[in-house]
Amino acid sequence: MKVAKSNYMGRERIGLQFTYDKEIVKLIKQIKYATWDNTLKTWYIPFTVEAYESLIKLFPDVAGSISEFTKPAIIKDKEEDKQLPAVKKDVNIEVVGRKIFLSLPKNDDDVRFILSMRYSRWE
Repeated sequence: MKVAKSNYMGRERIGLQFTYDKEIVKLIKQIKYATWDNTLKTWYIPFTVEAYESLIKLFPDVAGSISEFTKPAIIKDKEEDKQLPAVKKDVNIEVVGRKIFLSLPKNDDDVRFILSMRYSRWE
């Protein structure tokens, strides 16, 4: 089995190529979000630690052939480290039909940005 990191459908994935075997396909389908690409004849699994660990659990002999580049890094996310941006309460957005109305305090940078969008008007 050939295992390599690749970009599939705009996302980082782990690509799996091998000669067709019903049993291998059955095992790969057990990995969450495993996807088959008929054009490239490749199975793709998410580039996540969970998917990688599932792959190693199902195919222990593959672990030695996987390069460090292909292994996803464990990213520790702490909830307390995350801070949401402050929400401005003086901005109002209203959608009427095909129009979007923005009401916000006047700021020259905001006005220039909004006017840079196609079909925008300032009142």
